Amino acid sequence: MRKLLFLPLVALLTATACSEGNPVAPSGTILTVTASPNRIGRTGSTEIVVTGRKPDGNPIVAGTDIFFSATIGTIERQVEADSNGRAVATLTGDGRIGTAMVTVSLDGTSSGGSGGSGGDGGDGGSTPSTVTGTNSVTISIQVGSTPTLTITINPRELNPNGTAEVTVVARNEDGSAVDEDRVTRLTDNGSLRPSEPRLDSNGIARSTLTAGTVEGGGTVTAFLGGQSQEGTFTIRQTAATLSLIGAVDDEFNRNELPATVALRATVLRANGQAAANIGVQFRIEPSAGISFVGSNIGVSDTAGLAEVTINLSANIPAANNTIEIFAQTPGLPEERGRFITITGGN
Repeated sequence: MRKLLFLPLVALLTATACSEGNPVAPSGTILTVTASPNRIGRTGSTEIVVTGRKPDGNPIVAGTDIFFSATIGTIERQVEADSNGRAVATLTGDGRIGTAMVTVSLDGTSSGGSGGSGGDGGDGGSTPSTVTGTNSVTISIQVGSTPTLTITINPRELNPNGTAEVTVVARNEDGSAVDEDRVTRLTDNGSLRPSEPRLDSNGIARSTLTAGTVEGGGTVTAFLGGQSQEGTFTIRQTAATLSLIGAVDDEFNRNELPATVALRATVLRANGQAAANIGVQFRIEPSAGISFVGSNIGVSDTAGLAEVTINLSANIPAANNTIEIFAQTPGLPEERGRFITITGGN
């Protein structure tokens, strides 16, 4: 008998609870949303004020639930409207920089409503923004200032596997330093360590670039707060092997002087292929009575051959019968062991 009486009692309680739920705004309700201010610091806050009016122009019923969500920062999930159809929530920055999209709706979603009309955005920190829409409205708030980035790479010309310091300077719109943010960097011809350094209190982040082995250009890109900046560097072509060929003609009689003769060397890469555009510096000892025709530096051609010309005058001292040839290119030891022999006498 008790069980038969209990079931109607449960049904009665359930019906009473449903009838006492919060009122629901009718479809077509117009929401006016104001953010004041519309720009805040990374951990600052702003009031999001919503006023709801029914299609007939009257305020929505007190107690009507209005829902909030934000892409950056924290905000109350749900606030009840007062007797004027007004609800207030607070958006607080969570340390991230960017544009927070705050969606206000009557059903807890961002869909189903018409797009609102944009209000005056303003450019000052205390300027409000107002947006109006039906059933669901989204308003934007700038959280933190958009930083300005500069990037320097020193030195900008590197040997393969060489290193350089990469420096990123981040400044707010007012010129103050951006601090305590991680900077993300990418490089297309090398590696960075650390790859995501943090800005210090002066808004400066540093990293060490290790160049790759591919000759040519490279790029380092820094990302912060939706902004990016590129810096470029160059990896030089370097030689792996230098071979001194010596003089094209390596023996002269003094009666044949003066004379000119070419000095040659070959430059190869690590893979054995010819290295072009590599400077090779030649010198001779003893040098009395001998001079270079033009520069003493020859630049290797596509076959890896570097060549200079010397002039052997008739005034080479009689004691200087053996002239040694030397050649060197950056990063490699000097090559020697080739000679020009001067014979005979006057």
